[in-house]
Amino acid sequence: MSTQSLTRPAEDSPATSLAAGGSSVELFDVVKRYGEATAVDGISLTIEPGWFVTLLGASGSGKTTLLRMIAGFIDPTEGQIRIDGVSMHGVAVHRRGIGMVFQNYALFPHLNVYRNVEYPLARAKVPAKERRSRIDEALGSVRLTGFEKRMPSQLSGGQQQRVALARAIVARPRLLLMDEPLGALDRNLRESLQIEIRQLSQRLGVTVINVTHDQEEALTMSDKIALLSDGKLVQFGTPEELYLRPSNEIAADFIGESNIFRGQARAVGTGEVAVEVPGGRVVGLGAGVDDGDACLAVVRPGDVQLAGAGSQLDGVSSVTATVTDVIFAGESRRVLLRGADGQQLIARVPVGAPFDLSPGEEVAMTWPTAACRCVRTSAA
Repeated sequence: MSTQSLTRPAEDSPATSLAAGGSSVELFDVVKRYGEATAVDGISLTIEPGWFVTLLGASGSGKTTLLRMIAGFIDPTEGQIRIDGVSMHGVAVHRRGIGMVFQNYALFPHLNVYRNVEYPLARAKVPAKERRSRIDEALGSVRLTGFEKRMPSQLSGGQQQRVALARAIVARPRLLLMDEPLGALDRNLRESLQIEIRQLSQRLGVTVINVTHDQEEALTMSDKIALLSDGKLVQFGTPEELYLRPSNEIAADFIGESNIFRGQARAVGTGEVAVEVPGGRVVGLGAGVDDGDACLAVVRPGDVQLAGAGSQLDGVSSVTATVTDVIFAGESRRVLLRGADGQQLIARVPVGAPFDLSPGEEVAMTWPTAACRCVRTSAA
């Protein structure tokens, strides 16, 4: 599927006339319990109008439960949810002014594309003479003009998901909720639709809350990511913040590949700490980490440089390791290493860079201090 035609529409285009602006969403200490089990545990979030926010986490993290509470399908056990400053306590789903997109498309198989998109307008008793123009606008915005008479069974997976999107936006909602909308699609189509959905949401100005377990999808589509684990909010920030400045081990482990070293911090400069580890020393940025704190140091594989064994520069991180495998990964070589304590470590070397390492060789892993993030922990 080509993305070359994904350009900003003219002022009088369908996407512009569909634009309704975005809602604000506020969560205050939201809790959801099922008997003795706590699915969502005291989550507070503020989502500004027009933001594309992804609820990211593994299965059982609470992300879908949280989305369903925002939608109104289930009620919080404790806490409060506000949309545009108005409490949603007791407000039915159809009165919240939201659009919904599901992983399984939820299209009516006996209705053609036009009738599927028309459905929310019919339920809202929009006059028939107004429906045609709004349906045309919605289908045009997802590039499905001319597909009105086709049945869902005659469409590809990507086309069916676009119909679901058109149906979700035809009523001009200010808040769009999406539950794993791309999970059933193949990789190439999923990546293409990620860009399409993000650009469509920007053109409409609608606030989007998306649920996924796919970290690449979250990084690609989101203005902000709320990372959840065991029902708790782990970190809320931009994709760059979560990737480059994880606030704890859960974030560092979940978002991308990481090398994680544990030890006791020793202040070595303003905002910098050193951690003695098996096979060497790690130096990184440690805002909020005090001398003597138990901490972990996080280094991304792409920031690691490999040098000959014994290479050491004063003040620069250097950890001795042994190469265990070299894997060609397209734009880079994924070099697997074993640390002095048996820990598996990873480096990524660009394919164009000089490389002559083989399994069994001992090397020194180094990286710039600015590429290492040190985070205080409760135990070393």
